[in-house]
Amino acid sequence: MYSDSKIFRLREGIIFKENPVNELLKVYLKKGLIKKIIIFDKSGKEIMSSYNLSKAVEINVSRFPKGIYGVKTITNDNQIYTKQFIKN
Repeated sequence: MYSDSKIFRLREGIIFKENPVNELLKVYLKKGLIKKIIIFDKSGKEIMSSYNLSKAVEINVSRFPKGIYGVKTITNDNQIYTKQFIKN
């Protein structure tokens, strides 16, 4: 797992193209590459995860119920960034 020194909750590290979102969540990182992205609901339950290695990720959230969700990205150098988005 990741040590506490590797966990950062920097909202400025993740950029959303739009927030709130209706269909397509577009996630960008200011620094690094996204190695893994995890979406979780307000209770903390993991809804989905995806592995890739890119600066940006697009996720279809059209089937998600309306609500507030969290996004956790893990970068290629194991930095962790989290941010919330609203699904309309």
